[in-house]
Amino acid sequence: MHAYGLLSDGPAGLTTPPRSSRNHKESEVLDAAELLFQTQGYESTKIEAIAVEASVASATVYNYFETKNNIFLSIILRHLEAALPERRRFMRALPDDPVAGIIAFENMLAEQALRFLGRDSWKIILTAKLLDDQSAAYRTARRLDTLIYKQYIRILTRYRNMGRIDDDVDIALLASLLIDVGNAVLARIVVSAHTVAEGMKLWGDPSVRMVLRGLIVEPGKPA
Repeated sequence: MHAYGLLSDGPAGLTTPPRSSRNHKESEVLDAAELLFQTQGYESTKIEAIAVEASVASATVYNYFETKNNIFLSIILRHLEAALPERRRFMRALPDDPVAGIIAFENMLAEQALRFLGRDSWKIILTAKLLDDQSAAYRTARRLDTLIYKQYIRILTRYRNMGRIDDDVDIALLASLLIDVGNAVLARIVVSAHTVAEGMKLWGDPSVRMVLRGLIVEPGKPA
């Protein structure tokens, strides 16, 4: 299996290099592909151009990833791994106010999304979620949502244990709703000319406040 557990090592009959050498070259290919996706766009980038940028043979790229889509998905998963420590630090220092905490979490997710992947990449991911539920991009998008869902369950459960979320609130349903809102806001930011900060101020923060209205318990009041 591929290092990320989703992609195969390559077509049968091609020689597989030692793992340490392979990991280094895979990383160089992903670096090259990410640069080209950001500067030329996903659709305009050819595997042959990625090979030239990475200073490897085209056959090496095909051996490691088979398709351009697999390269793209590997970049997504690599950035997902890079984003996790920041999210863990956030949850360890969660603000006392649930509204402020959830808005801050949504802002961090949106900022990470466009820091690690360009708008062109997110258009592919978000389109797949809506139009192509059989694609690898769709499965990767669902994996991203599942991770955020688990993080939201921990955040919301902590706020409930603090007495700040009403006991009658369905935590699982609220987590799913917040993810849907976050995806919708991210889509608006991706297709707009706004920065993440501008888009969140325009659409993200008001949407979160609307979702949480009536669900938050003020300090000192019974849940």
